Amino acid sequence: MKKFSLRRLLIALVAAGSVGAVGLSSVPSAAAAASDGFKCDGQVFQSAGGKETTRLYAGRAGADGAGPMSLSPLGPATSKYNAIGIDPDTHYIFAVRAKNDHLLRINKAGRVADLGKISGLPNGNYYRGAFDPEGNYYIIGGNKLYWIDVDTRRVTKTVTLSSAFTSGDMTYMSVSGFAENPTLWGADNRGGRILGLNPYTGEVSSVDMPSLPAGRYGGAHDTLAWHDDEGFAQGDGELMFLESSQGKLYRLRVYADHHSGTEFGRVSVQDSARPSANNDATGCSVSS
Repeated sequence: MKKFSLRRLLIALVAAGSVGAVGLSSVPSAAAAASDGFKCDGQVFQSAGGKETTRLYAGRAGADGAGPMSLSPLGPATSKYNAIGIDPDTHYIFAVRAKNDHLLRINKAGRVADLGKISGLPNGNYYRGAFDPEGNYYIIGGNKLYWIDVDTRRVTKTVTLSSAFTSGDMTYMSVSGFAENPTLWGADNRGGRILGLNPYTGEVSSVDMPSLPAGRYGGAHDTLAWHDDEGFAQGDGELMFLESSQGKLYRLRVYADHHSGTEFGRVSVQDSARPSANNDATGCSVSS
């Protein structure tokens, strides 16, 4: 597995705890959201349940370390699903049904619509999902990354991974101007590393994080949504990881400056969601 250099892309990483990943998408302010899509103003979502059912929960993380994060149920429990992510165009949450790999669409009331089979997607166990700003829905099954068009419900590209992506979820984060960088990120379930994945080449890379323990990393979220025309990432964002067994939210402050290569970071831990054996997370904020 290739090691990824942090000289140009700076990421502040988690310091302690057994976690699952929270995946938040940042979408353009010009996105034409559906009338029953989510508002995308900073919500965090958790899908949680047991062997047979899943229910969606919604809340807000608030300021760093500012007490527990409260998540409230949204809609009824339904047949088990995973790999949730926010579509930047419609602001719907999409997911994959566990029992038949059907594509699901979830609206702001938490109502789940079964859209049917995804053409070109083999039967599998799909629990890692994320959208990019262009509306590509990525899911991992085995050693394959699948690009999915949710409008047509079909696989548009299949990429073989260079090595195992041993994280329970992934989120999209990119620094403009660096096409060679990984843009899908997750926390290694075995501890000690953050994993990066280039969705075009399938190259899996890693960033050492010795203080990151082994755990169940079931969700990932980022708020890195600010680039200028020269590819200079301005401001800061966050990566968040939701720990599955204890329900704690680990927040990672992210700064990216490929001109100076300066690195900064701050970490906080909040009590958040209920522990769950079937856990995933995502979120949505609109960039300005």
